[in-house]
Amino acid sequence: MWLRTHFTMTLRQRHPDDISGQHRAVIELAVVMQTELDIHDVHPSLLREKQLRERVDKELKGGAISYAYSKADLPTYSIKTGLKAWFRKERWWFSAIVTMSVFCSTFWMAPWRPGTFWFWCWTFGIWLGQVWAFCIGTTNGSRALVILFWCIISAIVVIGCKISYPYIL
Repeated sequence: MWLRTHFTMTLRQRHPDDISGQHRAVIELAVVMQTELDIHDVHPSLLREKQLRERVDKELKGGAISYAYSKADLPTYSIKTGLKAWFRKERWWFSAIVTMSVFCSTFWMAPWRPGTFWFWCWTFGIWLGQVWAFCIGTTNGSRALVILFWCIISAIVVIGCKISYPYIL
């Protein structure tokens, strides 16, 4: 609900500071009621509650107020439309992650052979880098940096394993 409201307000170009809170809403309601009931020259203490309630029910239809907008058809954010746009925008990253996942899963399921550990570790670094880059990166440059970071980490692991266990690699 918060997400839909936030994006709808963005579409309508409204800032959260423009929304009435408790005190501002009371003042706005009072001003509208005074204007609509035409009681500018009458002090509120002179009116009885019953009289005021009857006038509000009759003339203001219960006292509901709304904000006037210049557009008749106001845009509303749709999560379905937002997800479609996001998938369309990120389709390259989705396809890269799926392709690398298929490649790595078929490679990792293959019988282990001596000398392939470095390649397994490096592909895992690329895959892990893609997933993390997609999750935390916002630009292509930051995503490339995250992938590079994980490739370097996987290379360090391979070199460390080569030094510690030379017979495995």
